[in-house]
Order: sequence, then structure tokens, then C-alpha cells
Amino acid sequence: MKLALLIILSILNLNALTINEYIDLTLKQSNKSQDLNDNLINAKLNIASAKHRFEFISSPISSVNFNSNSNTQSIGLEGSQKNIYGGKSYGVISTSRNDYSNGGDTYSSDATIGYRQSLFGKFGEEYNTYELIYAKEYFNLTKLKNRDDKALLIYDGVRRYYLVLLAKRRVDIQEKSLKRAKEYYNASIAKQLVGLVSKVDVHRAKLSLLNTKQALYNAEKEFKNSIHEASYLINFDYDEEIIYESEIEQLDYDLNIKVNGKLLNKRVDWQDILVREKLLNIELSNAKKDFLPDVSLDLKYSKKGEDRDFNAKLNQEDWQVGIFSNYSFDKFNEKTKITRLHLVKNRLKRDKESLKRAIFKEIREEKNTLINYEDSLTIQKLKEIEAGKSLEVAKIRYERGLSSNLDIIDAESEYSNSQVNYIIQLVNYNLALLNIAKSLNILDEIFIKRMFN
Repeated sequence: MKLALLIILSILNLNALTINEYIDLTLKQSNKSQDLNDNLINAKLNIASAKHRFEFISSPISSVNFNSNSNTQSIGLEGSQKNIYGGKSYGVISTSRNDYSNGGDTYSSDATIGYRQSLFGKFGEEYNTYELIYAKEYFNLTKLKNRDDKALLIYDGVRRYYLVLLAKRRVDIQEKSLKRAKEYYNASIAKQLVGLVSKVDVHRAKLSLLNTKQALYNAEKEFKNSIHEASYLINFDYDEEIIYESEIEQLDYDLNIKVNGKLLNKRVDWQDILVREKLLNIELSNAKKDFLPDVSLDLKYSKKGEDRDFNAKLNQEDWQVGIFSNYSFDKFNEKTKITRLHLVKNRLKRDKESLKRAIFKEIREEKNTLINYEDSLTIQKLKEIEAGKSLEVAKIRYERGLSSNLDIIDAESEYSNSQVNYIIQLVNYNLALLNIAKSLNILDEIFIKRMFN
């Protein structure tokens, strides 16, 4: 919070906002970053809800019953706690009053403790804690997804910052181009007055000047829009106050890309399918347990008391051992569930192989894209140099009267375009490198500070 405040104060003082400061603001103030925090809180609440199932739960007992011969009022307290192995400890304390139609009444009290344990099909930690396992796995997965979404947010932040710098660079290029266009126009007028060139040269020079003015207007409009987009991401309204002052330099980082099995473990989409596979195997195992009889062993000890006065004493002891079974010969639903789970498992296996191929394909394509941008960047730089030389030659030839201003207008257009195209290729290269870093799950604040120190 303090960092964000310092940055905002820096902005209001018209100081330049660096790319690292902008990324810090993006991660702290953007709506997306707040959504990521909400997702993590929600995942934690799912774990808490699943754990609550095994916490001690108490509830009051109260009832009133009426029939033709008597009525009964009961109050008490019941508590129970389940464990992860399908067992449940419980206790009951209650007292009742029985009023009879003949005028008599009695009081009874009861205190009971017991333990019931499920056997066979319902026994086992994985069976009884599936919801908790599910919540924990998806909490860990949410943290990984948050890191992946955070990398995407960082990438988007760098991209928007670059678009501001690119638009600003275009304005600079067009301003210099406009200055030269005015010089060509004035030179054409002077030459036409002394009869060195025709009126056509003046018209061409004026048309070139007007085209350059329009290009500058478009560049300035794009610059304002890019600032608006960058400010929108960080929820900042004072976009006219933000100054983005930085040079776009070629990033240099050895990613050491090896497309193999180790790469998969760093991918969130791969971890997601592994979690789904793990949970599916547990669910399939539990579905098979449902075929077994649901047999429970119940141990119970109680003390009771009954009297016509309210001071009934618990002087009667009782204990009980019981076995309960809940089993049906109609197992259609269980069989259908297992069949469907096997279908899901087979499909998941195909999806897993398909995802592996897709990840490897994605990384290879991104690597080739980076190499292509690097080659294009080298070529575009050479084109910019040659276009600058061509413009100088055209100016000299025009000044000596060896050519019309058509050559110089074409050379000027080519030079401006080559400058803009070089910056575009430079931005594309840098973003392609960050995109690979994102796919390799290494794009974070530390990586950004290392790249833009």
C-alpha cells in the first residue's frame, strides 16, 4: 500500500512512471488482481467448510407431543463429532415430563454416550474425506492458477506500457518527419520562384506536408488512447498526469528451453489434469466400495432415572451393542456410476496425451516465433539504416537539381515507415520472449525486475 501511495504521489508530481512501478500498480490495484485474491479466499473457505464436517456439533432437543391419554414435553442437548474413518462419537442429555389425562405426571432423565463406526464399504479416510481432499487439491491448484493468471496480468501490463511507448515514439518520428516536410515544401517554393522546378513539385511537397500532418494527428490520437488503456488497467483516473518515459530496448535473456517431460510439471493446465486424474481414481475406488454392505457397529452406554418428582436420579444403567446394515440388492445406480466413471477416465487419458502434445507444440511454436522476430528485427534495423542513407542521397540530388522532389518524398516515407516498423518488431520480440517465460511459468515480479532493471 505504501509503495502504491509513493508511486501515485510520484505520478502527481509529474515524474516518470517506470515499467517496474507500473507492474507493481497492476498487481496491487487492477480489478483482475483483486479477483485473484478473492479466488484464493474462496478456495480457503471450501477447505474450512469441508473440515467443519468433522468438528464437534451440538444442537438443542425440544419437543411437545399430544395424544388422547397424555402429553410429553422434552428438552435436552445432543452433541456429536464425526471422524475421518467413518465413525461418530455422540452424547445426549435430556429430560422429559409426561402428563396423563387421569391427573398424574412423571419425570424422566437420560444421559447417553456412544460411538458408531461404519465398516466395509463406508470405512476409510479417502471415502469419508473426499470433500476435504477435493477442497485441498483445488486450493493448491487455485494457487497455481493464480500464479498463472498473475503472469498473464504482468504480460498484459508490459504490453500496455509498451503500447504507450510505441505510440509516443511514433509521435516523435512524425514530428521530425513533419519538420522535414515543411523544409521540403519551403525549398520547393523557393526553387519554383527562380524557375528551377515546376509548379508540380510545389503541389507534391504540399500534399506530402498535409499527409504528414494527418499522420501526426493519428499518432497523437493513438498515443492518448494508449495512455487511457494503460491507466484503465491500474484503475487510475488521472491519465493526463501519467508520464511514461523509457526507451524500448531489446531484452536479453537465455531461457534455455528444453521441451521435455520436466517442462510439464511447471504448467498449470498439466497440474489441473493430474488433480482431476487423482480425484477421479479416488471417486472410482469409493464407487466400488458402495457395492459392499453398509454395516455399522454401535456401542452405547446410558444412565436413566424416572420419578414423579422433578428430582429424578440417574440410577438405572444400560449399555447396548448393535450392528446395523443398510444394503439393497438393487445396485443399478452403483453399477451405472462406475461405468460412467470409467468412461470419464478413458476420456481423461486421451485428454492427457492430447494436452501433452499441445503443450510441446505451443512451446516449439513460441520458440520459433521468437527466433523469427529476432531475425526480422535484425533485417528491419538494416532497412532503417539503408532508408536513412537513401533519404540523404535524395536530398542531395534534389538540392543539386538532379531529380524532382518525388524521390525525396518517397525516401522520406520509406524512412519514417522503417523507423516505426523497427520499433514494432522490437516490441514484438520482447513480448514474444515474455510470452515464452509465461508458458514456462517463470514470468513473475522477480523476472520483470531482472529484465527491466
